[in-house]
Amino acid sequence: MKSKVEMHAEAILRRVYALPACQQDRLVDYLLAHPEPSRRAMGKQLKDVLTLQRLVGGVQ
Repeated sequence: MKSKVEMHAEAILRRVYALPACQQDRLVDYLLAHPEPSRRAMGKQLKDVLTLQRLVGGVQ
């Protein structure tokens, strides 16, 4: 069984995946430019995941 945190994180990812590619890119740029190091790290991870998704599944 998944924790509430895991379920919430998956819900957020589903919303990000549902965004058009240009908005996904804007979100990644925002996170990468954020002053908080944890947000920048999250932006890098999200960029990697979205790049992989686009290579495997095509751009939305």
